[in-house]
Amino acid sequence: MNGTTYKRCGCRDATGKRQGQRCPKLRRGAGWNPNHGVWQYQIDLPPAADGRRRPLRRGTYASQTEAEAILGKIRDALAVAKTGEPADLTKVGDLIELALKRKRPLPTTAEVRRLLHLGDTVEIPTIEVWLATWLAGRKKLRAGTRRSYTPGTSLTTSSPTSAPCG
Repeated sequence: MNGTTYKRCGCRDATGKRQGQRCPKLRRGAGWNPNHGVWQYQIDLPPAADGRRRPLRRGTYASQTEAEAILGKIRDALAVAKTGEPADLTKVGDLIELALKRKRPLPTTAEVRRLLHLGDTVEIPTIEVWLATWLAGRKKLRAGTRRSYTPGTSLTTSSPTSAPCG
């Protein structure tokens, strides 16, 4: 599960077929043309629970460094799983696949470790930490809702007064 990066473009030949990596404009001398095409990465995620292959290809990165950085994050997340534990590898693959499908950031190694119950980072988050994580994942919240749910803010604006009974 090493993965690779490659450069492609959307140019078409005379018959209308995409040229992809065969485009003559992609190369400039012995190197790549920095003004033509986009970088992509490809990696095979561990097989799903039902045994199907999960090739992962994503692109539109301006530089090879950007594509390598994302590929490195995926490799790091996969490296957290215990060696010889296909169930752990499948879970990590599921996490990566779900994050990309939902257009969310890739899970960090700490998140993967926590979700797999590995290492000494297993802990139940406080309500404040959980709420901050939950708020960060919400794109459409009214300003008042976001403000009232933000950790550290109080829903009441004034302190209660003690009134005598009777």
